[in-house]
Amino acid sequence: MLNKTLIFLFCVLNVQISWAQKNEISIKGRVTDRNGSAIEDAYIYTSDNKYFAYTDAKGEYSIVLNTDKEVTVVCAYASQNKLKIFDPSISKSFIWNVIYESAIDLKIHTVRPDIDRATIGKINLDPRKVERFPVVQFEQILKSVGLGVSQSAGELSSAYNVRGGNFDENLIYVNDIEIYRPFLVRSGQQEGLSFVNPDMVNNLQFSAGGWQAQYGDKMASVLDVEYRRPTDFGTRVRLSLLGAEFQTENATKNDRLTYMIGARYRTNQYLLGTLDVQGSYKPRFFDLQSLVTYRIKKG
Repeated sequence: MLNKTLIFLFCVLNVQISWAQKNEISIKGRVTDRNGSAIEDAYIYTSDNKYFAYTDAKGEYSIVLNTDKEVTVVCAYASQNKLKIFDPSISKSFIWNVIYESAIDLKIHTVRPDIDRATIGKINLDPRKVERFPVVQFEQILKSVGLGVSQSAGELSSAYNVRGGNFDENLIYVNDIEIYRPFLVRSGQQEGLSFVNPDMVNNLQFSAGGWQAQYGDKMASVLDVEYRRPTDFGTRVRLSLLGAEFQTENATKNDRLTYMIGARYRTNQYLLGTLDVQGSYKPRFFDLQSLVTYRIKKG
């Protein structure tokens, strides 16, 4: 009786193994690019995600499926999918070599910034908004833009430094002309008035590094000032407890001759009188600037 049972089990297992082998199909091949170079780690899988395999360093793969129906096999690499349908009724062994025209399809795009290259690395300061800042010196406004700008000699001085540099390492350009300013050894003894007259300014640009080669030396910062070109007659007078300012401008009818004159007077005696320490010093500063232009040929 035991021998008959063993013979029966052996026959059943043999039939099951034969049936499984009958439904198995084998798919193998190689994945390369158009130059014949092997593509590693390409993902080979069936559409129902039951079977999958990866290509080796030689680009070869092998996958065994247990099915008696048509099956769709996908080869995926670099967001590019290729697929093929295999019919087990035709054959039990298939060879599918996949060739990619390019492993990664990179398209060339040209990006053009919608900005003027001359303004790269600069920060624009609106001179009309500068007047709203409650500061004694114009250079104190530069601290509001950051970029490592700090006052080096207190609020009453126009000296400033950038990222720890010296106070005399800052370039100043007025209408594309570099301004050479005399300086004292001690940074606390700088001129009391700012070099820039805000009433005469049309545009201000400040750069704390990375400016164009037209500004010359490798210094800490560049303050590029563009003085206004008058188109009509105008006068401005300003009085305060710290001094007085006067500015006038005009242009001829043909706009060939233009002039602009600005005068400033300031005293810090009122500010210093509010301090606890009293002294006999009376700091007074006067400044006169003018810009006269004449165009030889109109156009």
